[in-house]
Amino acid sequence: MKNILRIAALCAVAFACCLCAGAQAGIELAEGQTLVGLYTSDNYEKFGVGFGGEMRLEAGSRIPAKYYAGMQNLRVEAVRFALAEPVEVHAVKLYALTKDNQMVGPLATKQLEKKCNAGWQLVELDKPVEVKDSYAALVPMYQFDQTLENYVIATSFEPQERSFVVYGKLRTDTEEPVWGNLNGDKYGSVAIQLVCSSRALTGYSVLPDGFSTTTVAVGASFVPTFKVISSSEGEVSSIDYTVTLDGTATSYTQTFAQPIPAGFNQMASFACSLSAPATAGAYPVQFSIDKVNGEPLAKPATATYTQKVVSRAARKMSVVEEFTGTECGWCVRGWVGMEKVKNELPTKACVIALHQYNENDPMYGDYYHRPSFTGGAPTAVIDRGVKSTDPYYGDKVDNRNEGIINAVLRSANVLPEVDITHLEAAYSDEAMTQIAATATTEFLTDMEGSSMVFVLTADSLSGGKAWRQTNFYGSMEGPSNDVYPDRDPELYKFCQGQELGQTFISLIYNDVMIGSSWPSATAPNEVAPFSTTKVNTTATSSYTLTLPATGSLASALRREEIFVTAMVLRADGSIANAARCRVAMPESPDGERSDLALENAATPNVAKTGSKLTLTGTLRNKGNVAVKNPVIACTIDGKTVESTPVNCTLSGGQITDFSVNLNTQSINKEGLAHLNLELVWPDGRADLTPADNKASLTPYLTQRSYNRRMVVEEATGCWCGWCVRGIVGLQEMKKEFGDRFIGIAVHTGEDPLIHADYAKWIVAQGVTGYPACFVNRDGIQRNPNYTILRQCMAEAEPYADYDVEATARCQGDALDVTATITPLGVVAEAARRVAFIVVEDGIPGVQYNYYYDGKSGAMGGFESKPQLVHLDYKEVARGAWPTPAGTGDQSLVLPHKMQAGVAQTVTYRIPLDSFKYLDINNCRLVALVLNTQTGGVENACECSLNAEGVHTVMAPSSAGRPAFNLAGQRVGSGTSGLRIEGGRKVLR
Repeated sequence: MKNILRIAALCAVAFACCLCAGAQAGIELAEGQTLVGLYTSDNYEKFGVGFGGEMRLEAGSRIPAKYYAGMQNLRVEAVRFALAEPVEVHAVKLYALTKDNQMVGPLATKQLEKKCNAGWQLVELDKPVEVKDSYAALVPMYQFDQTLENYVIATSFEPQERSFVVYGKLRTDTEEPVWGNLNGDKYGSVAIQLVCSSRALTGYSVLPDGFSTTTVAVGASFVPTFKVISSSEGEVSSIDYTVTLDGTATSYTQTFAQPIPAGFNQMASFACSLSAPATAGAYPVQFSIDKVNGEPLAKPATATYTQKVVSRAARKMSVVEEFTGTECGWCVRGWVGMEKVKNELPTKACVIALHQYNENDPMYGDYYHRPSFTGGAPTAVIDRGVKSTDPYYGDKVDNRNEGIINAVLRSANVLPEVDITHLEAAYSDEAMTQIAATATTEFLTDMEGSSMVFVLTADSLSGGKAWRQTNFYGSMEGPSNDVYPDRDPELYKFCQGQELGQTFISLIYNDVMIGSSWPSATAPNEVAPFSTTKVNTTATSSYTLTLPATGSLASALRREEIFVTAMVLRADGSIANAARCRVAMPESPDGERSDLALENAATPNVAKTGSKLTLTGTLRNKGNVAVKNPVIACTIDGKTVESTPVNCTLSGGQITDFSVNLNTQSINKEGLAHLNLELVWPDGRADLTPADNKASLTPYLTQRSYNRRMVVEEATGCWCGWCVRGIVGLQEMKKEFGDRFIGIAVHTGEDPLIHADYAKWIVAQGVTGYPACFVNRDGIQRNPNYTILRQCMAEAEPYADYDVEATARCQGDALDVTATITPLGVVAEAARRVAFIVVEDGIPGVQYNYYYDGKSGAMGGFESKPQLVHLDYKEVARGAWPTPAGTGDQSLVLPHKMQAGVAQTVTYRIPLDSFKYLDINNCRLVALVLNTQTGGVENACECSLNAEGVHTVMAPSSAGRPAFNLAGQRVGSGTSGLRIEGGRKVLR
């Protein structure tokens, strides 16, 4: 079991916008057939589950015998399962589990080798399988190839009993496949069912199938719900049953107003009024069915459940942890949902927003042991339960979105096992960076293994460009849901043409996690243990938390808007109760303190003379006197340029980001400019610490302009139906911006256009879904939507620090490539290197297209094309030398110190064998100048390849023409790969 849990921890789910929602498929059964499974509806979870590995995997569920009890001569005729995304299914198998827990089989194997779309699949077995009485369970499974990038397994949290079984190379210490039980409570149940026939029922069979209740207080009356499953030859109008609680057995008769129908696998439920014991604890509840329709059962059916009883009723505060990020375009939905929780449930729930979607988020922090989110961003977990939920729509209830408020209330309205009777927090140092938190916890039942965790959150956070929220709704006319068929009113303002309908929007962020008592993101335990956990005792926990000290997050914090949340964790890691309080501000000292600070001042490295020079930075009011429109006085080379007011009002303790334009029209010389700034009070008031009011910058002013080119590397694939979005985005950008834009399509996965090294490199950059792209390798994953890319171009610095030119010419058996880099000004000392990339246009192939029916909106004409589109691919990455990161050849490293106007030239030789199966006349060379420390692209250029003397490779004349992969390796004459036909490459 230890190894199974280790593998389970590796499970991941795909980027939300790349997966398909569960459809209500429906199934028509033949006469005499019935569905058998842990559940028999058409529902399954929106997000698929995958594993971080490459293996052939089987996935399925255990279906215990109680789900087909009473059925004679049972035969399994077909298997029905759901897929979360398209994949080739190799086979469907049926196993059995004996009563001594031994796996038998496979009892049947149906070979498919078929590409299946997302949704329900129905596979008939070649021969029906007779089910033996010795089987304790049936285990249907389907087989597919797990990759690093697919999330195939559809699940459901609907069944009372859950099971998630896989079979594959799950352990690194063995070459053999192994069975794994991945804890169905955490991942749900694999969406799989059996189609059975020969339903021959005799007599009555009614079995316990569940017990639904919540925690109750001592001596209180409560009404649990008992669930039963019937497989009887006649209707069941009544049952006699016995409930044993705290040693007392009581008999009851339940008469059904609507009898349970005759037949197999019929479900029913009913309520029973009970009284809780007089002492707190966890009590077994034994539920026995004795008679059906007044007739005694030959063998009474019994099940045992657990009822929690607490010493008194206390208030519960639930914790909603949200997985989110500024680069997640769908996380606008989560932002709206979490604001609803904050405003509508202030005493029942608190929010902790985890900005961990990408590390470039200014609010990113990994100093937190986050829960297991079984879904892409945005996703929420309530009280660290086993199931994730949508932070706006909540869960599906009766096939309708219940809304996040109702989802939270289900947990918040449960009586807790502990009560946090007191919580306080205050700054403990003069600089207000340390926070002392203390909580008192009363245990209302024994809570062995429980623990206390303190979490810091911040409200009212905002900032400059890096803080803006990506908004995918900005390209939509209006989102719909099942409550508002036409449009969702709360999200509509973020849609196209509306108030906040832009691709990037500025938001005020609340409840942002900024620290915790967990030592790190992977720490399994807290650092504030309880001194006691016995019922009717109290324990006091204390911890000192530290605010972030560096970066834009530290600058954005408002000391009066910091909060502490105390969470009591059960032994299994779920949250029993919580409390929240604001961190108390210290009393202001006597007298006025006038104290401003100028922080993070910056200008572009290069700017044109005679134009406006943009100055950005942060202002902080460290005193207790409000200031309106402070002034920045500026001199360039000792000459006063202007005094510019920053239009804002800052109260004591507040901060704000600013952006002002300085006039450089009087500076007409080229060269390094010495820019000195000083922040002053508008009324001449003296500043308490004037040293932090000044800053010095050295931009380079020029009368020339070297265009900065934007390089977009896109992770894509012929197999990815959403990736037509990237095809349109890159082509539209090239059409509009010409040589200022360089697009590179990096194909990944099982794709005939893949370049393995480049694909591996781009996936390692943190790709979480497809299509995805990186702009100038800035580390931020973006959607390659044309609107988003165009916005990136508009916000990019127009001038580069240096010019880049490249040439490529065939010499004998090699292609000699050269890059010439000329600094414009004095370039800061840094490690830089050059990488060369070859891209090719005009490659015929077939692309999956999820926009084909128009339901997903317009996408550059693909909405009117079929699901499989024949097209000529452009900008396809064919290779990167010496590597995609430019490492491996010291001759391509530039000098650390580069002088203005002095060109540096690097050369590289690429063997022509690399282009054996490419049309070199359709190829272009891209030269990248990379900052080794940041990995970013500082500038780039592209040129055509001079291919004189290179002959087109012709196909052999034999009828069985060979297929090749893009490394030139022969892969046979099957239906996939790269073929050479008449001197052209053709994808099959």
